[in-house]
Amino acid sequence: ECIVESLGDFGVEVNPSFQDGGDIFVRHTTSDKITKFKFGRGDNNVENKCELHYQRVLSGNDVLSGAYYGFDFGTIISQNGNFYDNIFNIREIEAEIPTLHSALQESTRENLRTLQRGFPWSMNRDCGSRNCNLLKEGSKRLKGDILCGYDEKLYLCDREGIRTFGDKAFYCKDSVWSPIDETPRPIVAGKAVSSGSTTSPTQTYYKISIENAESTPTINLEEQNTLVSGKCFLSISENNRRVATMSIPLTTTWNQNSQLRDIKEEFNIFRSFGTLTESQALNIRNTYGNNFLCSSEGSFGGWTII
Repeated sequence: ECIVESLGDFGVEVNPSFQDGGDIFVRHTTSDKITKFKFGRGDNNVENKCELHYQRVLSGNDVLSGAYYGFDFGTIISQNGNFYDNIFNIREIEAEIPTLHSALQESTRENLRTLQRGFPWSMNRDCGSRNCNLLKEGSKRLKGDILCGYDEKLYLCDREGIRTFGDKAFYCKDSVWSPIDETPRPIVAGKAVSSGSTTSPTQTYYKISIENAESTPTINLEEQNTLVSGKCFLSISENNRRVATMSIPLTTTWNQNSQLRDIKEEFNIFRSFGTLTESQALNIRNTYGNNFLCSSEGSFGGWTII
């Protein structure tokens, strides 16, 4: 509540009219033409989840295969990600395939292969703005991240603002959803500070971005005054396009000349949006010339130089 209120004080709107829907309805033809990519009304075929209604059709509207898939509440479907990685029971779906009829086995595998495709899909677009209201006009790219709300509805990050669900809150800015952690335990240089503070930070915090990860990585710092989420983030880019992110727990230190794998733990989150593998990313070495500490102070946080 403190973070949400402090953002409101700075003019960030709480619960504005984000574009939303009861489900995501995606339809494409066997000739690889997208005919629908939009929010739908929702049919509640997956209980207590947000829903993806997926169809593969022949050249007309005859459905060749289709299914309903669910996302856990709080899931963020990144505009640079895919549907497959966010389906809550994908491992169970995969494990069940060998028990299906042979024809259904192949159609299910074909469905999942499509859902594994990263956005934008490499298909032709054959729909107007009404039937493809989740895609940028004349494009196959998502307009922004999609959030699975705790009310079983899905929300497009199409304007700056905060969406609340009881004690849960998410912040939309620049087409990206971020969870707001209202109960972090901020630490600065190893010392706990008040988690309710909304004062300006007393030291400089940075975002770390790494460019040319597959060749000669260059570390760049950018000052930030962003929300505490209980983690720090690294973004990895190639040719000025983000291809991966990595989240790091508070109090972690990334020392000079050490690799990212030296601070990687089982509960760290690594997400790749391109060809960069986790192993390649973890080989990146801190050549900046300083040690970095993942720390936080009140409502502000990020990397500090130590």
